[in-house]
Amino acid sequence: MKIFVPFNSIRTAVILLLTVILLGGNALAQQIKYSQPLYRNFTNINSSLPSNIVYKMVTDGYGYLWMTTESGLVRYDGNTFKKYTAAQTDNEFIQFYKGGDSLLWLFGYSGNSRLFNFKTHHFATVLNEPVNLSIKSPVILAWQKKDTLSLYRINSTFSQTNIANPKRQWLKDKSSFISSLLAQWKISNAINGVSTDSLSALFKKKPYAIQITGDDLILGNKIFRKNENAPATLLFDGDQAKITGNMSSYVRIGNDLYLGFVEQQELLLVQNFFAKANKQRLSYSKILTRAPVTSLVSDYQGNLWVGTLGKGIYLFTPADLATRHLQPTGDRLAEGYISGISKLNGGLTALGHKRDSVSILSKEKVIALKLSSQQSLNEIRDIYKTASHWFFFGSQNCYTGEGVTIPGKIMPLAISSHTPFKDGTVFNNKYYFTTKTACFIINSNGKISTDNRYKGINTLSISPFNDAVCFYGTNDGIYRNNVKEHLFSSIRINKLRIINNALIVCTQEGAFVVQLSAKGELGSYKQILGQSCYDIKADKQYCYLKAGSGLVILNIKDWKAVNEIDARKYAFSINDFLPETDTLALATNNGVYYIPKRLVTDLKSTVRPKIYLTCSLTGFDPSKTSSETHYSKHLSITLSAEVLDYSSETKHISYQINVKGDAIGNWQTVTGRVITLNNLEPGKYVVTIKARGNYSPLETNVSHTVIIHPLWYQLVWVNLLFWLLMVVLIGFFAFRWYKVQLQKARKKMNDQLRMNELENKNLFAQLKPHFIFNVLTPLQSYFINGDDIGGLKYLDNYAKLMRGFLQQSRESYITIEREINFLKHYLFIQQQRFDNGFTYSFELDDRLVISQLYIPTLILQPIVENAVEHGVKNENGLNGHIRIVAVPQGDKIRVSVIDNGSGFKKGEPFFLANHALEIIKERLELICLKHQAGSLHILSNSDTAGATVTIELPLLTTQP
Repeated sequence: MKIFVPFNSIRTAVILLLTVILLGGNALAQQIKYSQPLYRNFTNINSSLPSNIVYKMVTDGYGYLWMTTESGLVRYDGNTFKKYTAAQTDNEFIQFYKGGDSLLWLFGYSGNSRLFNFKTHHFATVLNEPVNLSIKSPVILAWQKKDTLSLYRINSTFSQTNIANPKRQWLKDKSSFISSLLAQWKISNAINGVSTDSLSALFKKKPYAIQITGDDLILGNKIFRKNENAPATLLFDGDQAKITGNMSSYVRIGNDLYLGFVEQQELLLVQNFFAKANKQRLSYSKILTRAPVTSLVSDYQGNLWVGTLGKGIYLFTPADLATRHLQPTGDRLAEGYISGISKLNGGLTALGHKRDSVSILSKEKVIALKLSSQQSLNEIRDIYKTASHWFFFGSQNCYTGEGVTIPGKIMPLAISSHTPFKDGTVFNNKYYFTTKTACFIINSNGKISTDNRYKGINTLSISPFNDAVCFYGTNDGIYRNNVKEHLFSSIRINKLRIINNALIVCTQEGAFVVQLSAKGELGSYKQILGQSCYDIKADKQYCYLKAGSGLVILNIKDWKAVNEIDARKYAFSINDFLPETDTLALATNNGVYYIPKRLVTDLKSTVRPKIYLTCSLTGFDPSKTSSETHYSKHLSITLSAEVLDYSSETKHISYQINVKGDAIGNWQTVTGRVITLNNLEPGKYVVTIKARGNYSPLETNVSHTVIIHPLWYQLVWVNLLFWLLMVVLIGFFAFRWYKVQLQKARKKMNDQLRMNELENKNLFAQLKPHFIFNVLTPLQSYFINGDDIGGLKYLDNYAKLMRGFLQQSRESYITIEREINFLKHYLFIQQQRFDNGFTYSFELDDRLVISQLYIPTLILQPIVENAVEHGVKNENGLNGHIRIVAVPQGDKIRVSVIDNGSGFKKGEPFFLANHALEIIKERLELICLKHQAGSLHILSNSDTAGATVTIELPLLTTQP
């Protein structure tokens, strides 16, 4: 066993002794703390940084981080590094001067100069020097006074340029440059060791030994601050601090001063420098080593950025800077790899390492122990201590020893045959632990006994509920004592712990919280983490879960995540962790990091992130909050959301669109930081985004207004005029339509009147006086001849005929049956008139339902009358015959009146009595217009005597 005296104790004693000796000579004794905090390192391998050589860095008025690199000017927005290159130049800008909030003077390695606008992100060529001044020598120093820009180059040439007229320049010698520099800061010659000769010698040997940061001037190892009406103030004196190196940059964060060095390749912290009046009693720490620091800058969130030559950029967040690092080099740990960390009674902390070694920490010293002389890869994963017994649990072997503050003789633990160790926890002053094949309990006296409540194997975790009930996590689920629970059955349980009467379960599928009854029975549960989880620890307020490559911190009150520590950002792996009173200790493969808990759990104290919403219509200009354009078909607009939260890689961004003050839909998550609006109509669109860093409760809202102007035909007055014209046109065409319809109605009414007139004419044509006289003549002969019965029969038919005339005068259409009956009465009377000189017959197709089919009133009677009067009446002694034939033809009915009378010669006009033919033709024309059927055909019979008159009528099943 080796016991090392802590290095810090020797260093402290020596420094105290030197302080006592040197204080009499009014000298400064410094104490260097080798405590390297956490940091992130951006390189061209692990990020989009184009080059690892960074010359200068600066932040603009919007909060963006800018840097000049070997590859050009670069901007960082919290997610990506974007390179800006100027045309016709090498873009290796090694020096710059920030002129105001929006302009940046850039000076290249080849001697060229460019001006960059932070608002527009555009370059401009400036300082078109005369030919004799176009020396390929880079500017290493620049400052501005009113309209004069002073430049000093590496070849010792000094020039001054009038900014209003860049072509006017004055070449100065080296002494003029030094005199101008000292006069600018009102530094008297030979004061504080600064003189023209000393500066000339310094420039000759170290051309980069002078730097300007705002109103501050760095001269070697001194910092002067400019005063408007008084000589410059010596802000920091490296001679008093025994710092001989030439500073490249410095930055103030709070009351701390950070100094960067290129030659010494280090970053130095002067704690509370701006809060202490006595600058001779300061505490110094090396924050970064083996890194040539070229530039330091602090952003609006208080993060420290460090630019280097060849090692990229380092980022230190406030939490990182507050971290204490216990490392093997300066703190005499047994090893740098920490496999386990345990808090022991007596204020001790124990660290487990590989190869059977441990480190025991107290407030005064560090003790390194070797548990075995064998060359073993055994990792000590947990350490437990009673009042006088020590227990060391490893991945392959376990050990024990006796002692109060330091274990004495170390021996293998009696249960070594049951190794490897899987899990252990303290409950009621007892230590419960499990190995691959069994579970054990160590009481307060250090006595080990077997836990017989569970007799299974492959136990991965153990968590006692009380002295009678204990939970066991296995490869096959959870056991309560020796009874398997149905919940999480057949699932590998990585870790179990009871916190606030709830069982926390870690599995490959995530972490779960299960409520417990008073008897330790499993109740309802919910998932609190959606990724693989391996370890659990807690304090009074927070639960810490080891998941993935880091830790997730949850609030025990609601089991919601409040933060996450991702070890991948810091290039180490977390093997174990320990929540302490004020710090969270991370056991890694590179020592132990102590992070202040308030900085990782209380994110309300952080700075709200700045958010910018830039539109594709205007290009990059964070100052613009609105954009305008004119409407075009399929108009598409993109808005880019940039959240400047440098301490959080993951950003939560959502947006909502408002049109005319009304929100459209719910808040939507932004994917890829780009919002795309497609097929926009004219109007005013207000896009509002809200964003926050990962787990941060501080949300920032910002809006951008997009105004789409309508085209001329989309203007309101044009639309009103258009609709007014449409109303006029619609009114005009409606009026025309109305007139046409009115004309049609009038024509229809006239046609109907004409039809009625024709029907009346047809009716009256049948009732002409001589017809009535001729009809009544046979009746007279009946009574003269004493044939009363024949006369009465004749008189009955005559009465029915007249009644038919009167009834049909009131109807336009009647059934075929009624028309046939009317014709029978008519033909009977005519037959009697002509002494039965002709006969007649009706031939009706059986397909015709004559009682349900309608034809126009009195359409057949004139044709039948014409067959009687001009046909069979003059048939020259032959017996005349009239046939009335009706047959259906599709949606029509064909009715023919055929006689065998005298007929008519070819070319001789055929006529019906009293112009009845003309009336029938006009009626048929009107019927055809209405029903698309109605025609008249008259033919002379070629094979027999007489004529045939045929009419086609619509087949109507209802009365029109």
